[in-house]
Amino acid sequence: MIEDEKIKNSSELEFAVFCIENVAAKLGVDAERVYQAFTEQSDILNGYIVPEYEVLHTQSREYIVDDLLDVMKERGVVSSNTVGKMVLSPGMNTMKVGKMN
Repeated sequence: MIEDEKIKNSSELEFAVFCIENVAAKLGVDAERVYQAFTEQSDILNGYIVPEYEVLHTQSREYIVDDLLDVMKERGVVSSNTVGKMVLSPGMNTMKVGKMN
């Protein structure tokens, strides 16, 4: 299991912001909602993004976003209800969001 880590430098901070903004854009929601999903509804920020920074930041934007969406599904933050649609889990005020490309 990956241990929780806090952001240690500006590179990790910039990457965390990059992840939040790009997942929000893919889902068609506000970045604040994704931040809440990564910190309040799960431990994705400090339990996955930060500890895996060295590997993740070398990947493409598309790979990173798709990987984070998979992690969100695994941790119950977002679920696939229909093909091409995703909804945030009940703790995130369930809503249908944009079409996945």
